[in-house]
Amino acid sequence: MRFERKNLGLVANSMILAFVRCITYASSFVQVMIMSRVFDKFEYGSYSQACTIVTVISPFFLLGLSNAATYFYNQNCEERQKYVETIYNLILVLGLSGGIFIVVFHNPIASYFSNLTLIPLIYIVAFRPLFQNLISLFQVLYISSDRAMVVAVRNTVLSFIQIGIIVIAAYFFRSVELVLFLLVFTDFLQVIILNFFFSKSVMSIRILKLDILSIRRIMTYALPLALSTMIGTLTINMDMMLIGRIMSTETFALYSNMAKELPFNFLISSFTDVVFPKIINLNARGDKETLIRTYHAYVELGIILTWILIGGAIVCSQELILVLYSPKYLEGIAIFVVYLLVSASRFTYYGMMLSVYGKSKDIMVVSVIVLISNLILNIILFYLMGIIGPAIATLISVFIGAFLQLNKGLKLLGIAYKSIFRWGYITRFVIGLVTVGILFFILKSYLIYVPLLFRLLLVYSGYVIFMILLNSKKIKENAHSLNNIFC
Repeated sequence: MRFERKNLGLVANSMILAFVRCITYASSFVQVMIMSRVFDKFEYGSYSQACTIVTVISPFFLLGLSNAATYFYNQNCEERQKYVETIYNLILVLGLSGGIFIVVFHNPIASYFSNLTLIPLIYIVAFRPLFQNLISLFQVLYISSDRAMVVAVRNTVLSFIQIGIIVIAAYFFRSVELVLFLLVFTDFLQVIILNFFFSKSVMSIRILKLDILSIRRIMTYALPLALSTMIGTLTINMDMMLIGRIMSTETFALYSNMAKELPFNFLISSFTDVVFPKIINLNARGDKETLIRTYHAYVELGIILTWILIGGAIVCSQELILVLYSPKYLEGIAIFVVYLLVSASRFTYYGMMLSVYGKSKDIMVVSVIVLISNLILNIILFYLMGIIGPAIATLISVFIGAFLQLNKGLKLLGIAYKSIFRWGYITRFVIGLVTVGILFFILKSYLIYVPLLFRLLLVYSGYVIFMILLNSKKIKENAHSLNNIFC
C-alpha cells in the first residue's frame, strides 16, 4: 500500500478503479455464464431469487450510512475517527438485525416467489447484506483516504477467487447451495481483511464504540438518502419482483438474465467514486466555478464513454446473449435491448448536486415519485405488453427520476442545462452513434459464417474504437479538466 500514497491524480485514480471494475464485472458475467449453462432454468431461477432477496433487502439495513461516511469523512478531519466508528457500529447492529429478520421470515419470503426450495438458500444468504454493507463502507473509506489502489487490488483478487468458487461448486458439485455458501464466506473474509488493513494504515475502528451525540447528525444526513436508496432499489427491482410473483421460476431465470444490466457504466461509476468527494470539498471551499467545470466534464465524459460502449452492445445484442447466456435465453432479446437503454441512461449520478448541498430530502421525494410511477407503469404495461412491459416501465421511470433530480440540482447551482449539457455536440454525437451502428450492423450480416466469439469481438471492438477516435478530442478535453482539479 506504500505506492498508494503518491497522488496519481483524479483521472488516474478513476481509471484504476474503472479498470478493476471492468475485471470485476467480467468476473461476474463469467460466473453468470457458468451458472446459466451448468444449471437448468429452475435451479438458476432459484439462485437468482436468492440474489434478488439480498439486493432488495441490503439498503433497508444500510440506511444510507456508506454515503454518510463519504460525507463526514471529507467534511471534518478532526472528528473522522468518531464518525467512522459510529457509522461502522451502526451498520454492524443493523446488519445483524437484518439477518435475524430474514431468518425469522424465511417462509413468507419463499412463499412470495412460490418456491419452497428457496428456503435453504435464504438461510445461507441471511447475513450477506451485513457483510456487503460493511464492504461498501470500507470501499468508500479507502477511496476517500486516497487509497484507491487498495480497492483495486482487493477487487481484482476477489474476482478470480469468485470465479474459482463458481467453477468448483457448479461444475464439480453442481450445487447452488454450495455456490452461495462459499460466496457468503468470501464476503466474511473480506470484511476481516479490510478491517485489519484499514486499522493498520488509516485508523483503528473499535467495535461497539458509538458516539451518541454524533448519531443524530449522521442519521439526519443519512436517513433521507437511505429512504431514497431503499425506494430506488425497489424501483430498480420492481419488475423483477413482479415477474417473481406472477410468473414461474423458469421465467424469472430468463427475465433476471435479460434484465441484468451489463457493466458498461463501469467507467462513470469509477469517476463518480473519485469525483464525488472532490465536489463535496469544492463546495465546502466555496469554489463554485471549479465545481461547475468539474461537474460538466464528469457528465459529458460519462455520456461519451457510456453511450459508445452501449451502442456497440445494441449492434451485437444477439451475439452477446449467445456468448453470455446460451441459446436458451435468446427469446428474451427484446428485454435485453431495453435494459441496454436503461444502462445508457445511467451515465451519471443524478442526485450528486442534491447530495453535495445536503438536500437529501429532495432526493427522497423524487424517489417516492419514481417508485409510485414505476409501480403503476409496471402493472399497466405488463398487462398491455406482456413480459417486456416491466422492462419498459423501468426505462421510463429512470428518465422521470433523472429529469427531476437534475432539474433540482442545476437550480441549486444557479445554472441552466446548457451549462452542463452542450446540446449541439450531444445531437451530433447521437447521430454519429446511430449512423455508425447501422453501418456495423450491415457489416455484421456479411460475417455470418465467422465464428461467434470472433464475430462479436470484431464488430464490437471495431464500433467502439471507431467512435472513440471520432470523439477523441472531447474525451481528452474532459479528462484534462478532471485531472487538473486540486482539492
